[in-house]
This record gives sequence, structure tokens and C-alpha cells, in this order.
Amino acid sequence: MKTSVLFITRICFLDAALEYIDEVKKYVDLKVIIEIDPFSKNKNICNINKLPNQITFIDAEELLNPTDYKRFEPYIKGCNSFEFLVHQKNKSISTLNIKKSYLLYKKTKKESPNFIHFDDVSIRLLPFTFLLYLLKTKLIINVHDPIQHTGEKNIKNIFAKKLFFNIANKFITFSKYSQSILIENNNNKKKCINLKLKPYKFYKNYIKKEAIDQIYIAFIGRISEYKGIDIFLESITILNRKYPDVKYIIAGSPYNNSIGDNLKNKYKFNNVKFILNHLSNFEFCEIIQKSKIIVCPYRDATQSGVVMTSLALHTPVIVSNQGGLPEYVQNNITGMIANTDAESFATAIESFIVDPLKHKQLSQNIIKMDQNQFIYGKGEILNLYS
Repeated sequence: MKTSVLFITRICFLDAALEYIDEVKKYVDLKVIIEIDPFSKNKNICNINKLPNQITFIDAEELLNPTDYKRFEPYIKGCNSFEFLVHQKNKSISTLNIKKSYLLYKKTKKESPNFIHFDDVSIRLLPFTFLLYLLKTKLIINVHDPIQHTGEKNIKNIFAKKLFFNIANKFITFSKYSQSILIENNNNKKKCINLKLKPYKFYKNYIKKEAIDQIYIAFIGRISEYKGIDIFLESITILNRKYPDVKYIIAGSPYNNSIGDNLKNKYKFNNVKFILNHLSNFEFCEIIQKSKIIVCPYRDATQSGVVMTSLALHTPVIVSNQGGLPEYVQNNITGMIANTDAESFATAIESFIVDPLKHKQLSQNIIKMDQNQFIYGKGEILNLYS
């Protein structure tokens, strides 16, 4: 009999989670629950117009439109169940969430899985942590960020991690850097397993099949202080002295209302296009397809979904030498690794400007990259759930 696992994720992690699910379902009896709320219903890879009222659990086929369900179907097939847990309100802490946690407890008690696997902590399901003591089930927690990013301190998240971490049996991180930080900062003697993120192949559903000219050097993703977008813009200042006709694009939804506008107002370049709003999946992928390289000048980082999407779409990246980013990039083979300063990024970007074929060569290297490095294998999965 296969080990039974209840895997609980959220919309913000769904692109990574689907790739994990696609392998793990082969070796365990996997039930999947995805938390969704009004704010996240059309974020990440979801595109849901309206959430049902009063319902807590709903099957994916009922919630997703037929086109989206078809995209999800290869990942759903082979799972024991694949449901959404619906939060009708955006509030992270409320009496309604106590009810949702209780309903999840009842469902879990009835199904009695060997493991509950949380894809990072859930503030909305905090009450569930107290009910977990009543279940004879081991808890595994994915830790995407063992420490909070610069400029994004969240007291609720810190509190939630303390509660969840105290009752966890195992942890999963997604870079050796994250693993070391988690063990160091939490004095954690519990088992911590490091797994590599897989390229986010789901995004191939949104690429344009016809040939597209690569015309941009791009930053794409959430606009936040730790992402170092100002470093990228300072490198453009340097490059514009020699190459004023190179086209750049900065696209993504700002973390707050001021950060994007402040950057836009400070750096007034004719050759930089700003798109400061949420991007649809098609827009997100089109920008990556139109880019020679994707630039990730992060001041601090654990790992990056942007890097995993770029690899899936065969676009090279320039990353800073921070955190776990260098673990996912082979320097001058699938991308470049730069120091976290404008001069270093300018030098890396310039190497693509002076050699117009470099991005194509690195793209070919990504296509030929050994995909076995992203396969966990039966032994690793069964060891995790043991």
C-alpha cells in the first residue's frame, strides 16, 4: 500500500507546486488542496473570475474554466484528489478562518493520511495547527524563505512560522543556502531535506509558437526593494553612455504603491519601458520570449521562480551572487552570475550586447541541459515520506 499524503499549497506557490506534484504522485497516494481567496483567484497561474459562496472544498474541474482545466489536467491525473479550499474573504485572521480550519481538520481526520505536507505556512489555517495535535499524522513543511526579505517584514508570518515549526517533523528547503539558514536561525535539530525546484514547465501553455525576435533585456516579477531593480537601472545608466539604443523593460506588480512610481520618476530613460501592474500569464511569458536575457539583481534571495520560469522557456538569466540563486545558474553556460552592484551587472549585460549571438548560444545550452538534475527519484520521495 502506498504512503498517503495530503499536500496543501497556495496560489502563490502553485507554479512550483504543480511540478512537484507531477513527480510525487507517481510514488505516493497524493491528495492535493490549494488555498484560494478573492485576492489570489487570478494570480500566478490561476484565472478564476468568481469564487463560490459558502463552499469550502470544491473540485478543480468545477472551479476552473474548461480551458484552464485542460492545462491542469496532466498534473491532476494520477492524484487521488485535487481540490481548492476556498476563502471567501481576504482577511488572513478571522472567525471564518477558524471554521475553515475545523472543516479541514474534519476532512483530514476522516481521510487519515500518513503525512500532511504544507507548502510553507498558512496564516489563514493557523487554528489548524492546534487541531493537528489531535491527529496521528506527521507534518512536513516547505520553507521557501527561512528569513524574510528586505523591506517585506511581516509579523503575522513570523508568528505563523513559530507555531507551524514547533510541531513539524521535517522541513524541505529549495536551496542549500536556505537549508543552512533554516538550521542556523531556528536552532533546528529536526530533519531538513533540500530539494531542487523544477523548471516551471506549466508556463509553456502560454507561449506563442511563432518565432519572436528577442529585443529586450528585462526585469520581470514583483517590484520590491530586495529585488534590486535600482541596481539594474544604475547599470543601464552606465550602459547608455555607450549603447543608448538597447531596449530594456521592467515589468511586474509593485509590492506597494510607491516603490514602482519612485523608480519610474527617478530613472527617466527613453529606452526603458515600465509595466507596473499585474501581468497575465500570456503577458508574462511573452515578455520572457521577447527578452535576450532576464536580469535578477536581487539584494537577498533564497531561490527564484523567475529563474525557474526562464529556464523552462529557454531564456538565459543574469543573477546576483546572493543566497541560493547561483545554485540554479551555470555561469556563462545557462546564464551569468554577477556581483550585487551596477558595474558588475553592466559588465554582464554588455557581454550580450557586444556578442549578439550569445543569448542564442546560452538558450541552446538550456535546451540541452541535463534534466535528470531536476528529478528527485522514487528513493528520495519515499525517504521524505518515511
